[in-house]
Amino acid sequence: MHRVRLMPHALWVSLAALFATSMLLVGGCVQVGDRLTGVNLSRGRPTTCIKQCNDQYKELYADEQKAHREAKVLCDAVNCSALPKAQQRACLAARQACQAAEAARHQAAQDALNQGKIDCQNNCHHQGSGTAG
Repeated sequence: MHRVRLMPHALWVSLAALFATSMLLVGGCVQVGDRLTGVNLSRGRPTTCIKQCNDQYKELYADEQKAHREAKVLCDAVNCSALPKAQQRACLAARQACQAAEAARHQAAQDALNQGKIDCQNNCHHQGSGTAG
């Protein structure tokens, strides 16, 4: 008799997705200060910087939505009704646990993206006053 091992796989997928999202955030909105290069990259216009933040986070949000959809599909990948009756209840419980874990991971990722976007936009207002040469 084979046992269904959904949770370790679902947990692994959730952790991998969380890691990928974290790497996107870490590599995300990194601004170079004017004092480093002597050139204001947004030419003194915070709106350009804010647009860059908005564009970047629009892509990150889309990536997160895609990861969420894919993780939900993985949670539902096993057809519990095809299993012997004795294993169906455990399978359904594992599926529900997977879905709950993914929902929590997705919410945390969205919260992190929301804060990252705000931080990125706020950094636009705190750029130095150098000018392009």
